[in-house]
Amino acid sequence: MRMIDADVYPLELTSIQLQTWLPHVAEYFGERAGARQQTFQLIPNYCEAA
Repeated sequence: MRMIDADVYPLELTSIQLQTWLPHVAEYFGERAGARQQTFQLIPNYCEAA
């Protein structure tokens, strides 16, 4: 009960699919960059395992 009273909750890890999640996050950064007349480019397969 103390954890609830203190607004402290155990960490709950969840797996995500980066292929699904990353484009949505990148879209946000692209919009922000465009508003500042900057360019944002996401390079696919850049972090591919060797």
